[in-house]
Amino acid sequence: MKNSSLSIAATLVILLLLFSVAKAEGTSITSIIDFESLPDGAFVTEVKSGYGLSGMDVPGSISIVAVNPARRDLNAAMIFNAECPGKCSGNDVSLEAGEAGKTLIVSADFDPSDPDSADLTSLVFDFDFSKW
Repeated sequence: MKNSSLSIAATLVILLLLFSVAKAEGTSITSIIDFESLPDGAFVTEVKSGYGLSGMDVPGSISIVAVNPARRDLNAAMIFNAECPGKCSGNDVSLEAGEAGKTLIVSADFDPSDPDSADLTSLVFDFDFSKW
């Protein structure tokens, strides 16, 4: 339960990150990683404008990798709908977070039809901005 709470807290921090890119004219473009346009249970390898990234349309993408030690060969980054009063996908009520909406989790069992977070002592999400 404590690990799940930590993963929710980490995910919410990530979700609220605000990114600005300077344009040639000196104005800025604002985009937010929010995962809202992604389906529940989707495995995520990148976000880009219109696909997990809302706000101004910006070129490029941000790569995402999450590791589940049980299957280090697979990207375990998965979308979980935390706005699930009474019935969370994956029966993972510890991830219920009111109005948080879609969040990024480390998948426990790699089953996209039933998203469930891995109960790990440490979680690592790697966001690569080199293509953004």
